Amino acid sequence: MWWCSGGTDVESSVNPQQKERGPGWYKLDQAWRIDYILGLAEQLNIYIMACLETQQYLRRGVWWERFSYNAANGGPVTSPADFFVNEKADVLFRNRLRYIVARWGYSTSLFSWQFWNEVSAANDFNAENAARWHVRMARYLRSIDPYEHVIHSNFGNLDGYQEVDGLAD
Repeated sequence: MWWCSGGTDVESSVNPQQKERGPGWYKLDQAWRIDYILGLAEQLNIYIMACLETQQYLRRGVWWERFSYNAANGGPVTSPADFFVNEKADVLFRNRLRYIVARWGYSTSLFSWQFWNEVSAANDFNAENAARWHVRMARYLRSIDPYEHVIHSNFGNLDGYQEVDGLAD
């Protein structure tokens, strides 16, 4: 289940017509939908893989222009590649992780945290930078998730990237 688009976007995109504020501002109407869906999943014994981000936000001409972390929208990131090395973006993403774990981590229907959907399709993708980002975020997420959910990402190819797939943490 994508928690970054399609009615369950907690923070990833901005819509200037709705005067959304950008990174660090969570959409409570979208969060309510996640509450509702997780409640139904618990009743129906369905397990959710929560996808927190998707490569479309790091692709110019796709969703980059509405990505909340994009500097044009008040975020700290000046290019798609900058997301994985920008300290301010790291702080914002860790804040979102803390919010997500605090709000939904308890759910017995939550199977796993997926950081990215097809992350390797991002513009200017650099596997080493992505691996370092995954280490930082996975260590932080592991430190705040008392339920020890599975943490993973996926790539736009079947082979993945050893830099990320081979990580010990």
